[in-house]
Amino acid sequence: MNDKDYKIIKDKAWEKVFFRMEKEGLVDNDNSRRFTSIHINRWIVASAAAVILALIIVSMPGNRKDSSPAQHLVSLMNNDNSLSLVKTLEDKSVVYLTGKTTLSYPEHFEAKERSVVLRGDAMFDVTHSPGRPFLIKTRQAIVQVVGTCFNVKSNNERFELGVFRGLVKVTDIKTGRMNRIKAGEKIIIGDKGILLSKSEMSAMSKYSASVKFKDETIANIIKVVNDNSTGQTICVSKQLANRRITVSFTNETPVTIAQLLCATLDSHYEINNHVITIQ
Repeated sequence: MNDKDYKIIKDKAWEKVFFRMEKEGLVDNDNSRRFTSIHINRWIVASAAAVILALIIVSMPGNRKDSSPAQHLVSLMNNDNSLSLVKTLEDKSVVYLTGKTTLSYPEHFEAKERSVVLRGDAMFDVTHSPGRPFLIKTRQAIVQVVGTCFNVKSNNERFELGVFRGLVKVTDIKTGRMNRIKAGEKIIIGDKGILLSKSEMSAMSKYSASVKFKDETIANIIKVVNDNSTGQTICVSKQLANRRITVSFTNETPVTIAQLLCATLDSHYEINNHVITIQ
């Protein structure tokens, strides 16, 4: 099988994900729905009862010359309007999913590209990987990046993307037109065509103010916390770094975060200048 045939089969596999999501009710088709604003309260340790985690397996042909393994696609949905569900992908890219948003992604990315499918509203902080673009597939457009931070909103009628850092390529599926969107810019694709405008940098706080981690490693949790904090930095010992927990936070200080994590892990922390070490 040549690369062209493989690409056609792979694209059909992603389409099956869309169909499966709609058939099982994982996609909200009510266009009148508006995403609920996130209000800052306090950090809490909570269960993830409102988060639906489903596994969708799509078998890909294994008779390519490069013998690429079958793709196992995971579909993750945040069913909580009050918190962003934060997921760290295999390549260490971080995705913040708002309420009623679904992300489908492979357990292991391919060697030449990193592809995911999005329905809803999410912020992406993509790890830089030269020669290995990150692709986000939606109903209206395909987003291609190498390493940057941006948000995407996509439903059946409208596509919207704002860039906070870096450069993003957006291709309109209907027209094939490609636009380059840089930091501080926004693109909207809808019934009236393509609209370009300025992006609001303050929109980042909508995704990172109140967050939830579902069965995530301590190392990944702390990285996200440090990326969204100023002043003090949290570190963790190697013995605890790979421990997995489910936890929710809402705009607490690094010290309070360390206290909550230590209570969950039955551990302790030390403060040396601006570094908080959990061990």
